Amino acid sequence: MEKDKQVIAVGNSQSLARVGVQIGLVSKILKEERQDYWKSKLRILQDNRLFEVLLFESQQCILEFPDWFFGYLGKGIAKEEKENYLEALNNYDKAIELNPNYANNYSNRGSTKHSLRDFEGAIKDYNKALELNANNFETNHNILQAKDGFCDLRYISRF
Repeated sequence: MEKDKQVIAVGNSQSLARVGVQIGLVSKILKEERQDYWKSKLRILQDNRLFEVLLFESQQCILEFPDWFFGYLGKGIAKEEKENYLEALNNYDKAIELNPNYANNYSNRGSTKHSLRDFEGAIKDYNKALELNANNFETNHNILQAKDGFCDLRYISRF
């Protein structure tokens, strides 16, 4: 009888371990699905230029996933569109801290620096974005504009 209880206990602990692994896998899948949901939602809002809603939804995304870069990226885009450049930079910095291998983090931060006429900083960020994704047409275009602005600024400052 005692041996039967031990066998049942071992069987139960093995079952619990299997269930724990299965729950962990389901949790991971659901988290990835929620992140895909947020990524799609924020991109749609950006593409449709609904920046007030993008700002609100980005904040909701950050509440759900505070250690995931995409909410900060969306918030930075919304802030940049409202010409709140310093807050945009702070959000892009956080996005880069959380995911330094996502080219758009650098490209967007470069755009904000460009708007602030920090052409050297913009060029540095655009170069990093191109290092991560050389096929980004918009970044290639932006870096040329930043270089033109930098050259103009250097020419004007001589007078």
